[in-house]
Amino acid sequence: MAFGTPGANQKRYGFDTLNYTDGTLISLYFEHKDSQSFCQLIEEAVRRYCKGEVYTGPKVVIVLDNYAVHSEIDQFRFKNKLSLATLARYADRLEVFHLPTCSPNLNLIELVWKYLRAKVTYNHLFKSIDSLLGAAEQFFSDLTENPTLVLSISGNHPTRQEQPIPSNLWSTT
Repeated sequence: MAFGTPGANQKRYGFDTLNYTDGTLISLYFEHKDSQSFCQLIEEAVRRYCKGEVYTGPKVVIVLDNYAVHSEIDQFRFKNKLSLATLARYADRLEVFHLPTCSPNLNLIELVWKYLRAKVTYNHLFKSIDSLLGAAEQFFSDLTENPTLVLSISGNHPTRQEQPIPSNLWSTT
């Protein structure tokens, strides 16, 4: 997700994860949309969800869309060396699942971003990129305090009667 302001065309990029099972979020912001930023998000997610020198839990499934900075997919294989190295380092903890091309409705974090835009950026002007970023950070901070709302926004409300999403599934982009 990119945040821009009129005039100087300054941008910041949000990299976020959504844990489909408990509604927890990780949100990091960077000046560049690149593989290094994506890898920092992966490192933070591993630190939070796959703790320990030796991880003995189930593999965490990372659901990725086909956005170039984190996947650069060629027949569902990573081409970016930094992304490859980061994911290889955690192969005992992570399993990557690639969404089909052009399927934003399958990436549940997209629903959270749509909610962000409706609540924070639609019909709002910000004096600076810092104030826009502050509003986005506050939005995600508030959501972090309410995982039930996050699950509701993403369509995985805990009271639903359907099959639950597996406990080791989360998404990033």
